[in-house]
Amino acid sequence: MKAATFIRRWLRTLALSALIIGLAAMSVLAARQALQEMGPSWRAAHGHGIAGTFTAEDMYEIGRGRNQVWLGTFVSDDRTVTRTGVQLSGVPAEMALGVQVRVLDSGARRVVYGPGAVAAVPARAVVLLILVLFWSGAGLFGAMRVRRWLSHRRQQRQLLEHRVPQEGGHAVRVANAPKRRIPRDARRRTSSR
Repeated sequence: MKAATFIRRWLRTLALSALIIGLAAMSVLAARQALQEMGPSWRAAHGHGIAGTFTAEDMYEIGRGRNQVWLGTFVSDDRTVTRTGVQLSGVPAEMALGVQVRVLDSGARRVVYGPGAVAAVPARAVVLLILVLFWSGAGLFGAMRVRRWLSHRRQQRQLLEHRVPQEGGHAVRVANAPKRRIPRDARRRTSSR
């Protein structure tokens, strides 16, 4: 094998490994986020949690202005719980800086849930479903590739190379069963044809 071919194969393997590791890391982070928020968003969708108000203090956009993320302060109705720097899920259409919105704090670390947060539950479930389907397919594809590679290696081991002692001396490949050898005179007869 030439050095250039070896280097090309090595670089291709390295790039594929980096891609798979990167996809796996991003999938783990996405699944972790979806699972952490699944319980609190489910509770908030069913009206469970600490009621209070969210005051919008900051906003930034994700994806060319398509998705606005609102950050602010949550204060419970009885004023016993105050959380700053929380994100609002289920943003109403009339949201602006300084506006107060009725929300529920259902135990999520960085998120409180407004009246439109019911749509967050199916979205998180869809994210988890997509990740499960993707990695199941990738695992199945990888298992099939490994099986095919092992089968190919097994077939290569079963091929024996023999030299024909007559003039010309070219190599002939003879397929052998793993435990059965072809007699020498039978090999000579097949190579002389």
